[in-house]
Amino acid sequence: MKTCTKCKKEYLATLKYFPPNKQHKDKLHSQCRECGRKAQREYRKTEKGRLSHNKNDKKYQQSEKGKATRNKACKKYRESKHGKTVCMQRHLNYTFGITIKNYNQLFQQQSGCCAICGIHQSKLIRRLCVDHDHDTNKIRGLLCNTCNQGIGYLKSDPKILQNAIKYLEIARRLI
Repeated sequence: MKTCTKCKKEYLATLKYFPPNKQHKDKLHSQCRECGRKAQREYRKTEKGRLSHNKNDKKYQQSEKGKATRNKACKKYRESKHGKTVCMQRHLNYTFGITIKNYNQLFQQQSGCCAICGIHQSKLIRRLCVDHDHDTNKIRGLLCNTCNQGIGYLKSDPKILQNAIKYLEIARRLI
């Protein structure tokens, strides 16, 4: 049995009567579901409650004001130190299956420089990109955005890259 802290009634300590709450020892809220609903209705009558309820409303989210509010909040979060770390971790894990620790190890192995042109991270606007083989998904190293895109445009094909080198050498002699 569990007593509701609001109405002081006793109920069975089950999810039927108390909503889940991981922070409590018994993993159940201290207020029964009925009292929780009443408190929620009262809260929504306040100005703060109306605003918070609107943010969860589907029509509001799809409106221009809702989109602008959400975009502003998302941008502020992504620019925060915690947001940058979380977003980067999600990207690295989802795209390449690595952690920030793996990325930092590669970064230190390359002394913070692009593996192709050697430009240091401090001279770049964006962080070094993780270069990987699209066929095997194996990571090859960290590249600046320009080198990473260059390899992508040349289809990661050594023959095309050698042809590009020959072309540039011939063109240099003609000038």
